[in-house]
Amino acid sequence: MIGTLDHNCLIELEQDGPQAKAVRFLVRAHAYGQATIRVVAVGASERIVGGGTAQNYSHFEERLQRLGLGRLPVLLPLVVYDYGFWAHGLLADDEMGALRTRLRAELFPKKTALSRGDECDVLSMWAHIYHEGDTFITSDGNFHRKAAGLARLGAGVILSPNDAVATLSS
Repeated sequence: MIGTLDHNCLIELEQDGPQAKAVRFLVRAHAYGQATIRVVAVGASERIVGGGTAQNYSHFEERLQRLGLGRLPVLLPLVVYDYGFWAHGLLADDEMGALRTRLRAELFPKKTALSRGDECDVLSMWAHIYHEGDTFITSDGNFHRKAAGLARLGAGVILSPNDAVATLSS
């Protein structure tokens, strides 16, 4: 499994949510070489529990450490103005930009303007596909509802943390 944790997995850990135990299991599986589990640098631009966003990238790194995720690989997303930090993203060529456009259309077909969270979802999925993940791990229902279309774009499977653990354990 080459899995990518969605930002909701970080929130699960912070709030000790119902799938936090599964996220911790996946992190341990990574530590023991049973899976590759990654996070996306655009998480630094997502809203944090309590409101606001990280003021600089080191705040995101501290958050990862605090949550026990500090040793996971961090995937670089596309650099999009106001979404991320310039030194922690990739400049797009035409093909990379085209994938982002297709992902926006798949995830949010009826929206002309995306919220901060929506754009971060697009960039997280973009990083997952671009960096060749095969399992996107999230509790976000929108990803699950759009799983077939995302698979056609290269996402592999979309699983909840609990389902990812079950898959890894089978």
